[in-house]
Amino acid sequence: MRAQANFVEYVPMALILIALLENASIGPHWLLPTLATLLIVGRLWHAQGLLSSSGTSAGRFAGTNMTLIVIVVGSVACLGRGVGAW
Repeated sequence: MRAQANFVEYVPMALILIALLENASIGPHWLLPTLATLLIVGRLWHAQGLLSSSGTSAGRFAGTNMTLIVIVVGSVACLGRGVGAW
């Protein structure tokens, strides 16, 4: 149950940020594929970590951090575009 709840809490926000970045053509050409890859790998590691242990695990920690990195970088890029930095 927690795996689905965590997915529903974070992945839609990350996907919306990636879509906004794509729509606005923000950042260098490698930014979108990198963010999308980080999101997919992070979610897979998070799922692997949840399946391997009921408590804290390295996969769960790494997967959560990778998802949060996607959200933070996407947010900063969108804000940078909003203030005219790019």
